[in-house]
This record gives sequence, structure tokens and C-alpha cells, in this order.
Amino acid sequence: LTDADKDLVSLNNNKSTANANDFKASSGTASLDTKVGNNGAIIVDQQVIKDGIFGYGGAQNKQWSYNYQIDKDLIPFIQSVELDKYDYDGLKGFDKTYNAANKVADLSIDANGNGTITASDLNKLIEFNNGLPETVGMRIVIKLNQSPNNILTKDAQYDAKGNLISSTTDQVEDFTFAGYLTDNAGK
Repeated sequence: LTDADKDLVSLNNNKSTANANDFKASSGTASLDTKVGNNGAIIVDQQVIKDGIFGYGGAQNKQWSYNYQIDKDLIPFIQSVELDKYDYDGLKGFDKTYNAANKVADLSIDANGNGTITASDLNKLIEFNNGLPETVGMRIVIKLNQSPNNILTKDAQYDAKGNLISSTTDQVEDFTFAGYLTDNAGK
């Protein structure tokens, strides 16, 4: 994380006291799937590892929220954002294939790329694999409103033959994506 991500760094000190021992780690990946939508999509998969057997029904301070952040540099290129069910399937693990039928909600983001979704029963949006030690998965699908090449070559210059001058491409850094769960106390 960079200095621009100070809001994410501060989350480490904002742990739920009611649910502090339910999860122990998380990781995530972001990949481009050119077959999704008209211009492709960035698929952000996040896995949260349980600290033993956990069921959302037994969690404290319920009406949890899933908070997410999409790099604000991508906002001009976003057509839509959705949350998909992303279930851990026993020995097979997670299926990385996009399936439009797995969509459970449209997501909104603010001017900084932040958003939150909640429900009276978050099990309807996120598969917690209740009562099993299986990993919890969240998938955000960011459908693009134009070719990914336009994003990577924004404000670039071309030579007389129409070839991209690589030193003039604007995007030279990675994009940041984040997600985390909070209880009804916001922790």
C-alpha cells in the first residue's frame, strides 16, 4: 500500500471485539476477463480464511457489511460494478470462471471508489460456508466501458507510423483494490 491508502492501513487498528477470533487472514487477486461484458471486466476475488468453524448465524453484532474499494483512477472507465456469489467448493476450491448467473447485487461506488453493501442476512450475498472450515469468498466484477487498452494507454503519444511510444503511457502503476467485513458497530 502507498501513502494514498492511509485509510486502509488504519483498518488494522479497528478490529471487532465481538468477532476478533473468527477470521485469521485474507488475500485477493484481480484479473482481466475480456469475455465479460462488451469491453471486458476486472474480476476481483477475495478470500477470507476462517479461524476454525464459523457460521454467520452465530456471529455477534450482526447485520455485517462488506466494504470495498476500487482504485479511483479506474472510475472513468467503469460501466458497472456487481457482487457475485463466490463459493468454495470442497476439494475443488474456488471456480475462477465468470458466470453471469452468480450475480447477487449491483454495487455503487463514491467519487473515491469506495462502497458498502449490507443485508439483514449477509448470507444471501456472501457465501460464508456456515459450520464448515472452508474459506469465505467475495467476488466483485468491474465491467469496463471501453477497451482495457484505452485505460493502459490513456494520454499516450504515437509515432508517425501509429506505433505507441511506450514511455508516454500514463498508467505505470498497479491499481489498488480492497475489501473487508465490518460488524454493525463498524468494526
